[in-house]
Amino acid sequence: MFKIIKFLLIIAILFSSISYIPAATAQVYIYNIEVFDMQNGSAKIYWETIEPTQARVYLGESPNNLDKFYFYSQFDSAHIVAFMGLQKNVTYYFKIVAINKAGGIMESFLQTFSTKNMVDTVAPEFSNSQVMQTTKDAAMVSWTTNEETKAEIFYGAREYDLNKKAGYGAYNKYHEIFLYNLTPETYYFVKIIAEDRGKNKQISFLNFKTAQTLDKNTALKIYQIEPANFDGELVHQNKVTLKWKTNFMAKSKIHYGLESGKYSKHADVLKDSHALEHEFTIEALEPNTTYYYKIEVYDSFYGKKAESGELTFTTSAFSVPVPQIKGVQSGSEYLDSDNDGLSDAYEYEIGTDPFKQDSDGDGYNDGNEMKHGWDPNVFGSSYDTRLQASNYYLPKRAYQYRLEKDRELRIYVNNRLGNPDVASKNWRILSDAYIYGGYPVEAIAAAIKHGGKTVHPTIPWSVWKNTSVYQQYINQ
Repeated sequence: MFKIIKFLLIIAILFSSISYIPAATAQVYIYNIEVFDMQNGSAKIYWETIEPTQARVYLGESPNNLDKFYFYSQFDSAHIVAFMGLQKNVTYYFKIVAINKAGGIMESFLQTFSTKNMVDTVAPEFSNSQVMQTTKDAAMVSWTTNEETKAEIFYGAREYDLNKKAGYGAYNKYHEIFLYNLTPETYYFVKIIAEDRGKNKQISFLNFKTAQTLDKNTALKIYQIEPANFDGELVHQNKVTLKWKTNFMAKSKIHYGLESGKYSKHADVLKDSHALEHEFTIEALEPNTTYYYKIEVYDSFYGKKAESGELTFTTSAFSVPVPQIKGVQSGSEYLDSDNDGLSDAYEYEIGTDPFKQDSDGDGYNDGNEMKHGWDPNVFGSSYDTRLQASNYYLPKRAYQYRLEKDRELRIYVNNRLGNPDVASKNWRILSDAYIYGGYPVEAIAAAIKHGGKTVHPTIPWSVWKNTSVYQQYINQ
C-alpha cells in the first residue's frame, strides 16, 4: 500500500512540475501603428512588435479588396514601409501581418487613413502629347499625365501670340480635345497647362499644320472591315476579332446577335478615346454559329456619326490545339493579354504578370514603369526601384531565381575552368551579364580566363557581340 501511495505521489509531483513549465508561445504583438509623412502620392506606415518580426502590409481602397502589399523581409522590432501611387481624397484601408522567427503570426485589426489633406508639391509629368488628326479647319490633340490633371489649352497661328483658349475641366490622366474654327493649311502652336489637385502645374507645347482635305462636308466612312471572309487568325471557335478603319477620329461600338436585324448584345470598343484604327475581340461565342453584326462610329469631328451595313461571321466548328512552351502560347511573341505595352512572352521573361497591367500593385502600368526606368516588380517609385544599368535595364529578378541561375553559372564555369578564383565584385558583374544580359557561358568563361572586353556590364550580348570594340578585341 505504501508503495502504491509513493508511486502516485511521484506521478502527482511529475505532473505538477510539468504544469509549471512555461509553454512555448508563438504569439506576436503589434502596437504603436502610425501613418505619417503623407505627401506627393506617398505615405509611410510605422509599427512596433515586442520581438523581431518580418511582415506583410496589405493596403487597398476597399476593406474587402486590399490589392496592394509590401513585404518587410528584415526581422525588426520597429518597422517602416512606404506606399507610393496614392490618390488624393481617398480613404485607404490596411492590415499588418507580422511573423516572428518561430513562425508565430499576428494580424492587426483593419486600419484606415485618408489622403484628404495629403500635401502635393510635385508637378505632373506629360507623356505622349500629340496631334492625332487635322482637317481643313480643325484638329484633335491628346496627352497623358502621370496623375489626374485638368488643363487649359492656349493656341494660335503665331507662336508668341496664342490668342485662343480651350478648357478641359475634368480630372483625368488621359485627355483629348477638338480645336475648331482654324484656317486651312496654316501652322498652329499649342500650349497645354496641366494642373493637378494640389494646384501644381506643368506645360507642354505642340504644333501642327491644318490639312488640305477633310472638312464638315466630308462623310464619316467605315472601311477595311475584317474579317472579310473566313480568317483563321481572327475567327475562332468561341471568339472573333473584328477590325476596321475610319477616315475621321471616332469612338465606336459593336451591335451583334444571332438573328439578322436583331442585335441583342452591344459592346463599347472605344468609349473614352478616339481612333482611326479600331479593333475588338468578342468572346464567349458559340462554335459553328453565324452571328450578325453592325459597327457604329460616333463622337467624331463636327459631331459626325455613321453605321456600317449588316455583316456576318461564322465561328469555327472546332478549336485547333495550340502548343505550349514554358507557359507561353506559340506565336505569342506579340500577344499582350493585359494591354500594358509589354508582350506576354516578355512579361514571362522578366517575371511580371502577363494578365495584370500593374504587377506590383503600385498604381503604375508595367509598360509605363519600364518606359520611364522603374522596376515593375517592385512596389512604388523610389531610387531603389530604378532599373539599374548593371541589370541591363531589366527588372530585378526574384531572389530565388537569381540564386538558381547564379549556381547554374558557377557549375558551368567550374566545369570549364576548374574552380577559378574570382573576386565577389567581379563575379556579380559576370552573374548579372549571364542572368540579365543574355551572355553565354563561353563569353563569361573567356572574361574570367582572358579578362578584357568579353563582357560589358551594361550592354546586352545581342548588341555587344556586334560592336567593333568587341570584334577587334576577340580577334586579337
